[in-house]
Amino acid sequence: MSGAKTVVALIDKDGAYIDSLNPLPTTGGGGAVTQGAGSGVPTSPWSVRISNGTAFLDPLTDTQLRASAVSVSLALLPLPTGAATETTLAGVATLANQTNGTQRSRITDGTNNAAVSDTAPAGTEYGLAVRPVITRASTSSVTNPTVTTVFASILAANSNAKLRIFYNPASVSVGLTLGGSGAVVPGMTLAPGQTWVMPQGPDGFAVWSGIVNGTVAVGTASIIVTEII
Repeated sequence: MSGAKTVVALIDKDGAYIDSLNPLPTTGGGGAVTQGAGSGVPTSPWSVRISNGTAFLDPLTDTQLRASAVSVSLALLPLPTGAATETTLAGVATLANQTNGTQRSRITDGTNNAAVSDTAPAGTEYGLAVRPVITRASTSSVTNPTVTTVFASILAANSNAKLRIFYNPASVSVGLTLGGSGAVVPGMTLAPGQTWVMPQGPDGFAVWSGIVNGTVAVGTASIIVTEII
């Protein structure tokens, strides 16, 4: 056979090779090696014992465990960095402060420890999208303004308006303008028999809460305006 081979050689405490001329010591002047002789443990198979440098350390037996409670202390165990202890938890808010309505929550990716802020975010900051809670409307008002050729208000401003509905039962078209004064060209035209429902914003309120003006090209028109608050 060719190539390098691994050879294991045994040597004694004096550095001499263990071989037929220098065999392992045996009891009784020859024969098999006595395993575990004098150790007080079974002689077969080989067993391993732990020592503290002074004496062998034997495990507790079933009888010893049942005879009395074995004390176990974690006081000397090493704790990982940042582990919660009674000392570190002393600075945490009490349970009362977590349930009295003043507690604050923070969403983190585990790497940022920024304080919770109640200010509007800047353009470079991220925020948590939330859905506003909208209270159902329970009040409405219906008016019947007369629209003339003179540009004038047909609905006053109302920041609480959730929905604004305009219906034209007249025989002439009505021009509507959101805000403005003295406008020559209306912003939109409400034809005879037509209804226009002003859209709502994501906050549940009408997209326009300001004054609404109206005018007709000729004659007059009596329209119906419903505002839900």
